[in-house]
Amino acid sequence: AMACGPARGRRGLPAGAGDVNAKHGKRRDALQQSARGADMRAHVEQFVPIFQHYYNQISLQREQVELQYVSHCQRGPLLEVIQRDRFKDRAVGYSLHGVHKDELEMSLSGYPIRREGSQGQNKTFLIALKLAQFDFLHRIGSKTAPLLLLDDIFDKLDADRVEQIVHLV
Repeated sequence: AMACGPARGRRGLPAGAGDVNAKHGKRRDALQQSARGADMRAHVEQFVPIFQHYYNQISLQREQVELQYVSHCQRGPLLEVIQRDRFKDRAVGYSLHGVHKDELEMSLSGYPIRREGSQGQNKTFLIALKLAQFDFLHRIGSKTAPLLLLDDIFDKLDADRVEQIVHLV
């Protein structure tokens, strides 16, 4: 038997209603992600000087390090980017844009630390990140003190760096 009345989509809504809701949902999600990106950028801007302080102490100010938050939102309005590339998203089965794709670029004297840094410099970078994270979380007023776990931290480090870490911790 044929059903009478307006055509229904798979969720029982009138045909096309899901598309309208999906568009509003995508717009809302894009706005929320843009706001999260701005919040993240603000946190990183507060975090970077703390991180640089620890790295400078450990390395005895021998090297310049940088952290930069790179957001997909910098490519233009997120909603437009999502709409433009939605067919690519469907083809790969996941979203190619949004805060989940944002990155923290880590550099040493202007070069990517992973590729250009020695094992000791990479280890120093990691330890400085951990110390800065501990300090940052403590500063923002958490009611419980963060826990700092450092394991095998002296491997790959020269004596000067080890000495500085011992003084810090």
